[in-house]
Amino acid sequence: KKIFSNSLWMMIEKCISIFGLIFVTSFVAKHIGPENFGKIAFVNSIFVIVQTVTWFGNQEIAFKRISKNAKSGLIFLASTQKIRKIIFLLIAIPILLIFLVVSDRLTFIFGIATAISVFFLTQDYYVAYNNAMLRSYINALSNSLGLITALILRYLIVDFDFSIEFLSIPIIVVSLLPFFLRKYFFNKYDRVNSVNPSKYVKYYLVAGLGLLLSNLAVGFYTQINNFLLVALRSVYELGI
Repeated sequence: KKIFSNSLWMMIEKCISIFGLIFVTSFVAKHIGPENFGKIAFVNSIFVIVQTVTWFGNQEIAFKRISKNAKSGLIFLASTQKIRKIIFLLIAIPILLIFLVVSDRLTFIFGIATAISVFFLTQDYYVAYNNAMLRSYINALSNSLGLITALILRYLIVDFDFSIEFLSIPIIVVSLLPFFLRKYFFNKYDRVNSVNPSKYVKYYLVAGLGLLLSNLAVGFYTQINNFLLVALRSVYELGI
């Protein structure tokens, strides 16, 4: 019964995210137009790949490890949190500098907002822990609250006719708020400290390499249309 309930919460979370983002995305697209929407989509496609590389294929490994031994899995995730920060920054900072040099101001601002949002996604190991420990309701509720808050902010920005740059705020909020909510619940019930990070970092890089290549193949396959449209046509047609 508990496993079935947890699975149901996981499905509810995905449904809310899918349908919620469809309405949010269409609402924003209508307001800012194809070209500006294409810039958001292009930046998002790039950071999907950045997120994949940062996790280095270890999301699946962490989930299985937590399922078998919660304490061991948590130590693994906590001990490798620093290496995820380093990998992310090593990739994200050059990308943002390229945006600053070769793109316009709006793309750069959306790039910073998306980078911040993805950074919190790469540090949010509480998702895997909650799923493995049959606490997916925490993920569903926190994601729903983040999505609703982002939707309200987008509506207010559009309704009050604020500058398009303000739409970068909901991009950050949609991952920032759930992260801190999950962290609050985790700190309330659980504790974990990193142990011998160097040993876990080596395991993180070696064990995840095969899965990284697989995940990158999937990531590029799902985003290749966006990259090709921008390279061969324009961000306007990507927005369409």
